[in-house]
Amino acid sequence: MLLTTYRPFSHFPRQITSEVRLSTQGRPSIGKRQKELSRLEKAREKAAERARRADERKNRPPGEPGVDPDIAGVVPGPQPPLDESGA
Repeated sequence: MLLTTYRPFSHFPRQITSEVRLSTQGRPSIGKRQKELSRLEKAREKAAERARRADERKNRPPGEPGVDPDIAGVVPGPQPPLDESGA
């Protein structure tokens, strides 16, 4: 059954159906479940990797005081040429 309602600020009437539409979709597919499981597994692996790196950071020996580890060992000035093998 189709009912028409009047809306004063609209040019077109809105139609309302009185019947309830049932979902035509079934349960989530197997592929969706596998995708969800792989996403959870990847999240577990990332969390384990973060924990491992945090543990390494805690157990790292402290560097020398007053030395920036990013530039330690860098020699200023012209650099020696690379050997002929390119390495």
